[in-house]
Amino acid sequence: VATAEGDSEGAVLLARIDGKLYATGASCSHYSAPLAQGVAAKDKMHVVCPWHDAAFDIRTGQPVRGAGLQAIPVYPVCVEDGNVVVDLPRVMEDFVTPPSVRRKPDDERVFLVLGGGAAGVAAADALRQEGYTGRLVMVCEEKHLPYDRPVLSKNLAKAHDVGSLALRDAAYFEERDIEVVSGKAVASLDAEKKVVRLAGGMEIAYDAALVATGAKPRALPIPGGD
Repeated sequence: VATAEGDSEGAVLLARIDGKLYATGASCSHYSAPLAQGVAAKDKMHVVCPWHDAAFDIRTGQPVRGAGLQAIPVYPVCVEDGNVVVDLPRVMEDFVTPPSVRRKPDDERVFLVLGGGAAGVAAADALRQEGYTGRLVMVCEEKHLPYDRPVLSKNLAKAHDVGSLALRDAAYFEERDIEVVSGKAVASLDAEKKVVRLAGGMEIAYDAALVATGAKPRALPIPGGD
């Protein structure tokens, strides 16, 4: 794609809804699926990925559903002399990391996210992106950082390199002051007292909690299935 400031490489998705044009990045931030093969949801102003149902707001590029955690870029667009003109930067980025905040020392609130899957990560992301500056703790039963579990159903070899499936790396959590407690199962949750007890006896008091533990995979009922 040629830009006003020079040559660049990239692709743009152009959508027209109710007569108005919108220009965004052309790839899903999950696994770079072509959004042009997806669906534009007119009633919600979303473009939906054809592969895994991730959805992005075509006005802001923000992820609003599904597995895509990064935003897609948006560009100014207009019509001049019958031609569609999209204003592109010199360097085109495939995806955009939404701005977020960190914890403030004087904010004593505690938000607890139970579960280290995609839903838990998306919740932690959303809290920081929406301005939550309290303590934010994510409890994961597995010893690994949150990773893209569904990939293992298609490629078991990836189990030997879980790091390559990480939804976010350690630096990401550190930069946003998101505490990740890994390798700890939840033993009990007292909603009245607002206290969670982990296996081993550790207790965490909270002001709000989200249970995002997902589901257990079904075991294969054959010899050797374990």
